[in-house]
Amino acid sequence: MTVRKSQARSARQAAALEVLHLRGSAVLSAFRCEKLLRQLSDLVPSLERVHAEYWHFVASTGALNADETAILNRLLSYGPSHPEQPAMGELVLVVPRLGTISPWASKATDIVQSCGLDRVKRVERGVAWYLTKTHEAGLAPGEHERLLPWIHDRMTQSVLPSFDRIAELFREAEPAPLVTVDVLTSGRAALESANTDLGLALSGGEIDYLLENFLRLQRNPTDVAIPNHITLKRNADGSIVSLDKLKCIFMGSFRP
Repeated sequence: MTVRKSQARSARQAAALEVLHLRGSAVLSAFRCEKLLRQLSDLVPSLERVHAEYWHFVASTGALNADETAILNRLLSYGPSHPEQPAMGELVLVVPRLGTISPWASKATDIVQSCGLDRVKRVERGVAWYLTKTHEAGLAPGEHERLLPWIHDRMTQSVLPSFDRIAELFREAEPAPLVTVDVLTSGRAALESANTDLGLALSGGEIDYLLENFLRLQRNPTDVAIPNHITLKRNADGSIVSLDKLKCIFMGSFRP
């Protein structure tokens, strides 16, 4: 398993956190990679290879010893086994939205700490996408923008240019005040404005869904409530099911 290290400093913590980078398994089977490549090639014809792999980022209050790292490796080895692929092509590192703690992280951190790794403060997971064009050419800005919607969700995820920026995932700023979207007064226009200002990437149908439901409740949504409602509506994240499965995998793979 590939391991890297970095440091993150919280705005509300005096001490820096050690951040361990652990390479995980492939995200997609060979069949799914080929299927996705055919779809993306319609957008960027010179694209010839797509590969995605999980990376786990473990923030702790000090460097973990060999025994602790071995436990982490066992806990974070899950899913189908695929041959390890070389990291070729342009990296697009997709992580949970900066400034948030993902549901996956909450569950995974609880499991890791229950296995005696008390110095671990948070475990997060990202996906490293490697996109390769013919002749190893880099992606043009327009091509990059066309491909991003296929490999990340603007509402719940952020994109980092390199692993060197992963410390941003663990920075804790003072909580911002809630923003209320005044649909009771301004109707659909308020949601359209929030969609642009907050970068929510809502479709027209999702805006209609929010408007209908909050008008029925006679309540204005907040900037926190909107993503939560849409995530439930989309029901595409599968967090509850996947996290339950992950817990079984974690606990089944660890033996004290």
